Amino acid sequence: MNRPVLKALLLIFSMLLAACQTNPETQSTPISHKERLEVINQVLESHRPDVAHCYRVSNDEKKLGENKLSLIFVIAASGNTKSIRIDELKTTVADSALIDCVTSLSKTWNFPKAIDEKDLKIKFVVEFYPR
Repeated sequence: MNRPVLKALLLIFSMLLAACQTNPETQSTPISHKERLEVINQVLESHRPDVAHCYRVSNDEKKLGENKLSLIFVIAASGNTKSIRIDELKTTVADSALIDCVTSLSKTWNFPKAIDEKDLKIKFVVEFYPR
């Protein structure tokens, strides 16, 4: 087999393999409570770059400095974000544009379905540091 054909086949194989892997945000089969918590953490961590982007945009305009944002999610048994609120006692961010950016993004995040059909409350804390 010649080299270009082999490269093409390897590329196709790797694309098929990637397509077959499970994405936590599109998972449709309900999972146990323990597995759900692990996957929720993975989803939250996967969105940290998006949250960091919100901070960079706000910080470029306003020089925000170090801040902490504590979000409390209620995740429905279906995996959708049911509600988000700011834990004001643990949040030091005063910039409403930054808070709006992060909460708008996080409303679109999807989480795994629950096997026990119960909503779940999760805290997600983000600390921002200027570069």
